[in-house]
Amino acid sequence: MLSTVVAYLIHALILGPFHAQLSAAVSKAQAPYAIVAQVKTCASLAVPSLARKVGDDPMWVVSTAVDIWLGRSSPERLLLVVSPECGPAIDVARGYLRDRAA
Repeated sequence: MLSTVVAYLIHALILGPFHAQLSAAVSKAQAPYAIVAQVKTCASLAVPSLARKVGDDPMWVVSTAVDIWLGRSSPERLLLVVSPECGPAIDVARGYLRDRAA
């Protein structure tokens, strides 16, 4: 029960805004849907890892959430910490966005 609540909060407070921010950025850059889908899927699969991290180190989660809220960190950095296998997908999205911005 508690893990379901934690997973919901993670999705609502961290992953939801990350998905929205990512979708807006790649839409503006006209990135292929496959790139967006790959990052979203990876982020969704990271929820159990993030939930474990919440249980293991709640102060880390609080400080990380504050850092994201203040702009000192980003949701993508959080995703990389809890799910390093998302790195390639995030790198592809970043590279595509950089290429389009240039």
